[in-house]
Amino acid sequence: MGADESLKRSAFRRSLRSGSNDVDSRKLPHKSRLFSWSQFGVVLAVSVITFVTLAYEGSVYLRFLRHLDVRDQDFLDGTLSCSKLSPPQRIVADPGPRVVLGCWKDRILNSASQSEPEHVVRLLPNCSPPHGGAIVTWMRNHYPRRGPLRIGLVNVGDEDERKWAMLTKESGRVYVFPFVPVSTFSLTWTDFYPGWIDEEAAFTSTGPKCPCMPLPSIDDGTKLDVVIAKAPGNCSEPEWRRDLSRLQIMLATATVASQTQSPAVAIISKCRPPLNLFTCDELLEVQDDLWLFQVDFDRLRKRLAVPVGACELALTHNEMVAIVNTSAPGEGFRGKKSRLQVRREAYATVVHSGGEYTCGAIVLAKSIRATGSKRELVALVDKTISPEHRRGLVKGGWKLHDIDRIRNPNSGSHPYNAFNYSKFRLWQLVQYDKIVFIDSDLLILRNLDFLFGMPAISGVTNGGHIFNSGMMVIEPSNCTFNLFMQQINEVESYNGGDQGFLNEMFPWWHRIPEKMNYMKFFYTDVNSVEERKKEIANKDALIQAEPPELYAIHFTGWKPWSCFRDYDCNWNTGGSHMFANDVWNLRWWKTHDSVSDDLQRFCLLSTERKALLEDDRRSAEAENKTDQHWKINITDPRLHICNQPNCDWRALVVV
Repeated sequence: MGADESLKRSAFRRSLRSGSNDVDSRKLPHKSRLFSWSQFGVVLAVSVITFVTLAYEGSVYLRFLRHLDVRDQDFLDGTLSCSKLSPPQRIVADPGPRVVLGCWKDRILNSASQSEPEHVVRLLPNCSPPHGGAIVTWMRNHYPRRGPLRIGLVNVGDEDERKWAMLTKESGRVYVFPFVPVSTFSLTWTDFYPGWIDEEAAFTSTGPKCPCMPLPSIDDGTKLDVVIAKAPGNCSEPEWRRDLSRLQIMLATATVASQTQSPAVAIISKCRPPLNLFTCDELLEVQDDLWLFQVDFDRLRKRLAVPVGACELALTHNEMVAIVNTSAPGEGFRGKKSRLQVRREAYATVVHSGGEYTCGAIVLAKSIRATGSKRELVALVDKTISPEHRRGLVKGGWKLHDIDRIRNPNSGSHPYNAFNYSKFRLWQLVQYDKIVFIDSDLLILRNLDFLFGMPAISGVTNGGHIFNSGMMVIEPSNCTFNLFMQQINEVESYNGGDQGFLNEMFPWWHRIPEKMNYMKFFYTDVNSVEERKKEIANKDALIQAEPPELYAIHFTGWKPWSCFRDYDCNWNTGGSHMFANDVWNLRWWKTHDSVSDDLQRFCLLSTERKALLEDDRRSAEAENKTDQHWKINITDPRLHICNQPNCDWRALVVV
């Protein structure tokens, strides 16, 4: 080899190391510009070796599972310890001259180095970087003194693993955190969000358990600067938010980041990551399909300190009892809170579209205070709430927060439903770290302060994979509120209301016992008299116990203050009889009677409402309803109290 040829080869090697792309291949030695059969054989051999390597690595999971003797049933009944399932983390070796899949050119360089084969395929500077490679520049700009970059990879694939190792060669270390895909065991979203679980059994050691969600195994002492994950998904599909494989990848990413104290997480996905796992406020930047988050690994760890789905209770009965009996104000079951944090927590409700729910909000506040809670009470009110009703709410204990109503694009003609998206304004209460929202048609029977220790979003099931939005644990965020408004016309609500919208925005929610928000609902047919009596007796016992077994009653159907106090008016309405119960209504009236007289006037019946109640009573009489509540004589003094110009309700009766 001549001196000129050696100089040309040296210049070419330097260009590879420096990242320059200005080497003219026409100036290379003749042998380098030809693609000989011997060189083709080398490329083919390397490709075959790479394919075999990938096939071998792809079989690791199967061999690993056979070693553990894993059965599908072990996953379904939760008997398998997930901690034993995942393969160990590994470090991506320096790829050196290995082929990087999808990133090699037909330039063969005859190396003068004795340590390399005679013919090797080299990664050229103009090859595409790994997906998300821009994160390296960002990390070095924001953390210039961290030294070599420590990168954790989750589900990025073998090709990008090698690319990352090449990209960070001599300036970092790449860790891979494998896990067994949940799809291997034919598990579905319903397995993790079942329509029903035995919550009573959940209070015992033999209660329902979530199926195993395999997550990465992380060595003690591993520290990372950034975790990078790839989460495939089609955002145009109706149920993309409930893709179980996608959830597993997100939980795996959060697990790695929290346990390795990584300050940054980069997720490669066309679809937004779960809003209550990687929050809107933590999102630094979005570039195409790269979502860059700056996370607080301690907060992330707390978000993960719950079951992976609603297949288990996020808060057990024993925990609730311990909290109520031992916790001082400001302490939650996940640890003590500072005084500052106590001041930044509040119960909240929403009163909009007139004063229809003012009475309910006043009684709700009274019931919260009766349990000993000292948390702030915040009521969101709009401009339709009169000064008189505002004064009543303030005297009832609420701190008022003015809002503009938000029209529901899916609403019907009812004015309250037309603006039930106003509930989104709760996320604008950023002066608080945590809010427990409670609808004004609930009555609190026992202290609920421990809910402030729960992560967002926590609630009771409303059947299937849906949570009930009548009571929620939320974390306010202007960023999240703005996102709601951006997607208000895009997100399809299954019920046309706020509950359907919020379930689409937060498909990963945490189940609290239904006793926290117990629906006033009876399943037996009203005409099956004996069966109905039995169900009513069993449920009456829940609130008649001392202390009550229920923590809160959610009054579905006609509200107690909309009925005469003599009996539940849901009995007289054909479409509402499943909500009817006299004992439960009387429990609400008991709290009502503890409210001052000047506040009770907000619970008076309008002339129109009295007429409608009589219409329903006469209809029930005409149908000869078997419960015979229509026979009961009305003694409620509100029948004879009128605060309107027109008091002749009989003139409005049409039946």
